[in-house]
Amino acid sequence: MTALARLHPEDLELLAQRTAALVLAQFDPAPRPPAGPAVSIDAAEVARRFGVDRSWVYEHANELGAIRLPSRPNAKRKGEPRPRLRFDPETVAAAIVSCQRDKRPAATETPAPPARRRRRRADRTGTGRTLLPIRGPGAAA
Repeated sequence: MTALARLHPEDLELLAQRTAALVLAQFDPAPRPPAGPAVSIDAAEVARRFGVDRSWVYEHANELGAIRLPSRPNAKRKGEPRPRLRFDPETVAAAIVSCQRDKRPAATETPAPPARRRRRRADRTGTGRTLLPIRGPGAAA
């Protein structure tokens, strides 16, 4: 007769949990709702939702994943098209979080202490008497 291999109780528990997870993944009773249409927002809404200036949104449009809508030539701008911008809120949120993470100062950096102002001491001779003023070579006596 051959000896049966025995599993450690912790290994057996991990195997049971993994098996249960695979079975539940195949027979998921909760159907996932179909993905709805993507909602896009304009620059003013991005500024309002994320607490930034609208001008900042336009300056960082590429970083925020701006979608440029087609537009007609503008007579005031000598025929140059000026496309309207739309943004995906989730893309903007991820971009702003990464911008804030990049600008966050390192934990090891500490600001320098303010410079201390020293009071200027009065000139002393050691005898308690004041010195006569020094005059230059061309000073009148």
